[in-house]
Amino acid sequence: IRKMSNFGFGKNRTVEEIGFNGKLQEINAAIGLWQLEYIDYKIDKRHQILKLYKKELSKRGFAFQENDNKSAVVFVSALAPSSDIAQELHAALEEEGIESNRYYNPPLHKHPAFSNVGVAYGLSTTEDICNRIISLPNHSMVNERTVSKIISKINL
Repeated sequence: IRKMSNFGFGKNRTVEEIGFNGKLQEINAAIGLWQLEYIDYKIDKRHQILKLYKKELSKRGFAFQENDNKSAVVFVSALAPSSDIAQELHAALEEEGIESNRYYNPPLHKHPAFSNVGVAYGLSTTEDICNRIISLPNHSMVNERTVSKIISKINL
């Protein structure tokens, strides 16, 4: 890993394998160290936002992954009641300039890198979940007002 993160250079500064520039600059390290002082506060805030999303979206038929509250919650993955609702919400948020993603759509077995790999069984459940999941923002700029704005974009 060390060699790969230094352009693939070996001992004689010759490229021995494909690599990249994976070294951390001092300014980025300093910012990271400063962030560690506030990490517990930031994670607590993200958990509060997660609870708010769950409270409001559950009323509208959305479901959530078990134990999601045990993570750092860098985004909130919500399972919409239908693929149409997930797609409409994603489009409405994009129009408003609010970032959301469809990280798991399409599922891996539908990506070109896996097109030559067969599947032993149908993956209809996987496809259904991937079509319905939407990843909502949860970062330091997300607050109750942001969540309310996101909720208001759901047309049920």
